[in-house]
Amino acid sequence: MQARSSRSTPSRRSWFLAGLVLLLVLATVQFIERLARERDLEQERLGLITELAALGAHIEGVINAHLLLVHGLTAVISAHPDIGQAEFSRIAHGLVDERHALRNIAGAPDLVVSLLYPLPGNESVIGLDYLRHPIQGPAALKALDSGQSVLAGPLPLIQGGMGFLLRDPVFVTSATPDAPRRAWGLVTAVIEMDRLYRQTGLPEVLPRLRLALQAIDGTEAGGAVFFGDPATLAQEPVSIVIEIPGGVWRLSAVPRSGWHNAIHSHVPIQLLGLLVALAAAAMTYLLVHANEILEARVAARTAELATINKELETFTYSVSHDLKAPLRGIDGYSRLLLEDHRDRLDEEGQLFLNNVRQGVAQMGQLIEDLLDYSRMERRELHGVQIDLEPMVERLIRELQDDIQASGARLEVDLGGLSVHADPDGLLLVLRNLLDNALKFHRPGEPPVISLRAQATETTVRLDIQDQGIGFDMRFHDRIFEIFQRLQRAEDFPGTGVGLAMVRKAMQRMGGRIHAESRPGHGTTFHLELPR
Repeated sequence: MQARSSRSTPSRRSWFLAGLVLLLVLATVQFIERLARERDLEQERLGLITELAALGAHIEGVINAHLLLVHGLTAVISAHPDIGQAEFSRIAHGLVDERHALRNIAGAPDLVVSLLYPLPGNESVIGLDYLRHPIQGPAALKALDSGQSVLAGPLPLIQGGMGFLLRDPVFVTSATPDAPRRAWGLVTAVIEMDRLYRQTGLPEVLPRLRLALQAIDGTEAGGAVFFGDPATLAQEPVSIVIEIPGGVWRLSAVPRSGWHNAIHSHVPIQLLGLLVALAAAAMTYLLVHANEILEARVAARTAELATINKELETFTYSVSHDLKAPLRGIDGYSRLLLEDHRDRLDEEGQLFLNNVRQGVAQMGQLIEDLLDYSRMERRELHGVQIDLEPMVERLIRELQDDIQASGARLEVDLGGLSVHADPDGLLLVLRNLLDNALKFHRPGEPPVISLRAQATETTVRLDIQDQGIGFDMRFHDRIFEIFQRLQRAEDFPGTGVGLAMVRKAMQRMGGRIHAESRPGHGTTFHLELPR
């Protein structure tokens, strides 16, 4: 019995080792397959995020295109606050057509609708008092108090159906330079819900994707889903944020067929795992292999992000070219019309054509500023030590013509200090701030500008002070936002992009910027940069 037992012991040990190796093999194969599945899933999610980013950019473009249409009407009312129904209808007629999703446009001086296009079928809207409406009243007051456009909806419409309401506040500038703007009322455009969805391309992706589009508040708490399937949010979707006038939307998506739709066979990995597990260096090989997989994932992600950045740059230049082409046509034909047919145009017609050409020039400058802003967001910065005095002297030489033309007086005391920054980025910041100081001076008074620097333990603070028109500190954050202006373009030309680029450049260089100002008492910009 003992001999039989001793002979059976090696057999039991063999089975035990065989079982242990089998478990190791199964664990190894399962581990590698899980990494492969995670890799496939990550690539699938990254591809979907890229697709959603393009779709979100298109949605923002469609909404902003309608916002620009409404801005044009708002600008006319701002200049002519006593506009009548006939003139309102003539202008709005060009905005409400098959090319756009606008259903009707209403003007509400003192928040009571009295101007409307088209009028037939929408008579019930005339006389609507926003202040007395339980739903639209608070939203209308919010748009007027903030001074910014607000997109709300989808909402049930008074004239029937569902739509989005694009509210644009209208302010009338007083003839007195220092007097505050007067609130005229609101321009409200009704955007047809279904037509807007079609123009943004949302229905086209539904055969492939499950979507959920919802508004989110400042805490990023999701609101009700107004397009798509709310069940999408429970399926581990990928999401992007879409900036809209006065708010934010979140677009979430999953493949309609679900995740892990294309998991390939991993038989070679299983065979390799079996051979490595049976070898003496199985565990070492698995650790190295897992590390290589992780490195490959990082390298693949880095390469994909580089490709996406390159595609975004190409897209930016392509869009700028496509936008400039029609502008050149408008400018050329309007110039020919003025040169060859001036005698057929009355004084008002010539004024309208000149306004068209000025608008084309402003749009061209806006495109260039947008490109500069896009480059600043993506360009690679090189931090070096920069002496402030030579850079400021160079900038003053560049602006010498503007300085002499305005009669400006500059006071410079930089104390021989230097900062750690990107040369081109810092030059952009200083050029924009000096340009503003020269431009926004009080009428009849030559600008007085001072540049002073002082050092702390870790930073250098550069103060740029002027004695210009100043601004109300309630609008401090607004002046650094893109497209935001506190003065009319007719009084002080510009596109509202300069200070946004300044803030972006300071952030990317590891610095900070803020301003102090009072209306009529000038402005001081404080720049803080590493030493």
